[in-house]
Amino acid sequence: MEPPLGSRLLTFGGDSLGGADQSRKMVSILPFVRKAGTVFDDDATRIMGEAFDSACKELHDKGQPEIVYEVIAKRIIDVARKGERDPVRLRKAGLTALGLDDEGEWT
Repeated sequence: MEPPLGSRLLTFGGDSLGGADQSRKMVSILPFVRKAGTVFDDDATRIMGEAFDSACKELHDKGQPEIVYEVIAKRIIDVARKGERDPVRLRKAGLTALGLDDEGEWT
């Protein structure tokens, strides 16, 4: 089953005290959008979700700390707040916030 658009199901390696159920975590842009206090229409939210998913995928979902996803989401939200609706440009903005290029490589 695919996660909802705008969210990533992340799998963490290693031993978990909570067992298999706590070894996976769903990360979505929606809580960050709510926290930002900006209201976007459904289309803009969908596009931001696509950009967020794509940016997170570039990180290869290797159990990044929450702050990494927050930085990506905040940058995407900031750029979308200025009117950007191209998911590729939004994704690029999210990755460059971490010092990564379009291909997820360190700059």
